[in-house]
Amino acid sequence: MKQWPRYFSPEYAAEVGRTDKQPADQKAIAEAAYGGRMGNKNPGDGWRFIGRGLMQTTGRYNYERLAEIVNRPVDSLPEWIETREGAAESAAIFWHANNCNDLADAGAVDRCRQRINGGLIGIDDVRARYATALGLLT
Repeated sequence: MKQWPRYFSPEYAAEVGRTDKQPADQKAIAEAAYGGRMGNKNPGDGWRFIGRGLMQTTGRYNYERLAEIVNRPVDSLPEWIETREGAAESAAIFWHANNCNDLADAGAVDRCRQRINGGLIGIDDVRARYATALGLLT
């Protein structure tokens, strides 16, 4: 509910969320959060195209863009992105396609985070990790 309040009523969150008596219904949560958006148009797309890889490629739209670039069928990508090679290559492609290197080089951490995540969720952690990485690289 904290992450996606518009997709989960308290009642639905209690039904599909983790409790002492039940594990979270991850498929139902993914469908509620991602179904019908991010290019997801078919039943099950919200779960099928959940975030995977180092950059958490999410949504049919992003999977289709990636499939064109790597010349693979979109249906093969979920499994491929879960490999070391796929996780790293998909992240590098996303980073390059979204001009993140220029933003990172300019210290525009907030703008880079928005490109990657669409918002600033977790920005304090990202800023701290960016500062640590800069310290290690210089």
